[in-house]
Amino acid sequence: QHPLRKSSTQFFQFELFPERGTGGVRKYGQDVKHKKSLTIYIGKAEISIDDMDSEVQKPRSAHYISDYKTHVFTSVVKRGNSTVLHLSSHVEMYNSSSLPFRIAVLGDDKVHDLGIVKIAPKSTSVNGSGGK
Repeated sequence: QHPLRKSSTQFFQFELFPERGTGGVRKYGQDVKHKKSLTIYIGKAEISIDDMDSEVQKPRSAHYISDYKTHVFTSVVKRGNSTVLHLSSHVEMYNSSSLPFRIAVLGDDKVHDLGIVKIAPKSTSVNGSGGK
């Protein structure tokens, strides 16, 4: 386990494939036949991704972390030859409609209610005159 700082990036690679002799062999994309799995620990909670390649381009997933009473969102994307896992713990929403609306996320096979997004206040100019 490796602790991560807030807003940080951690690079790693999966272990090389064993071959005859010492060391290992690096295999690329089409040569890799096994699943690349990953487990992330947040407090006492575990977020497991069984197969990184099968998660690429799927919609992001929500995971409730009871220790912190918050949700963590995961998404997996390809960037060149790299597979990137994005973790985020917040979502910013701005309601520019005239109606408030309720937000919920699907995670861990449950619906988690996040609350109501209220109408955004009218913007004013920098000096507070409202643009008159």
